[in-house]
Amino acid sequence: MNKVKQIILVAFMLIFAFTTYKYVIFKIHQVDNGSSKQQLVQKFRSDESPLILQDAFSFEWTEAYIFGAYTNAEHIRETIKAKRIPQYSFMEYLIGADDYSLLDDGKRKIIFIHEDRVVKDLVFNRADFNIKESHLSPSDRLILVDAKSHIYMKE
Repeated sequence: MNKVKQIILVAFMLIFAFTTYKYVIFKIHQVDNGSSKQQLVQKFRSDESPLILQDAFSFEWTEAYIFGAYTNAEHIRETIKAKRIPQYSFMEYLIGADDYSLLDDGKRKIIFIHEDRVVKDLVFNRADFNIKESHLSPSDRLILVDAKSHIYMKE
């Protein structure tokens, strides 16, 4: 019986160590979007044209990728080539669940990257605004091509 208790104790210690390790990795790579989505929507709904991207956001970023509806998580990972932990719960991360936030025709995703690390990962509605580009850099200037639908494209 004493041997069984030792095996159980070792098993619990290993599970605890593994879970702690995974949690630390999750927290290191977790993206803090804060109120960025509201700021993004406000900026693009202001109908400012041209919109100079390096002045538009208060966080540092070197490039951004925009993904349309039904883009799968594997394609996103391949495109951005950065370590990415979608913003879901630790338990979903632990079991390896994918981010299915783009399973709606009206959804879009914009991912901001700074030095090979995702700094913002935002899902927005196409009804709020739309960008007719798939890759952006801070030096890009966007012009408003349709004020009614808030559609922008590179100048």
